[in-house]
Amino acid sequence: MPQYRRAHIPGSAIFITCITYQRKPIFQNPDNIQLLRRALAQTQQEKPFTIIAAVILPEHLHFLWQLPGQDCNYSARVGRMKVLFTRALCGNTTPPESLSKSRKKHRE
Repeated sequence: MPQYRRAHIPGSAIFITCITYQRKPIFQNPDNIQLLRRALAQTQQEKPFTIIAAVILPEHLHFLWQLPGQDCNYSARVGRMKVLFTRALCGNTTPPESLSKSRKKHRE
């Protein structure tokens, strides 16, 4: 398991890069960008933060987020955004048999 070094500073501004699976250019489709916007909006409602800047490229995203004053848990926000977007993108399709138990749990 990787040993990430992460700064946990309450109220900090953080820079995030997210890359699509196998760098597939899923954000060339404007409908997928709308799904991402909805996932971000829901994530912001559940765990508030401010989006200072965002760049959406065909196969990856860059964000600059400002966290609330007493909060430093950006990884929960990124994880929630990814789960919501993936669920919206995949819909209610049955996961493949080769999918790990952990990933199946996140799709429930």
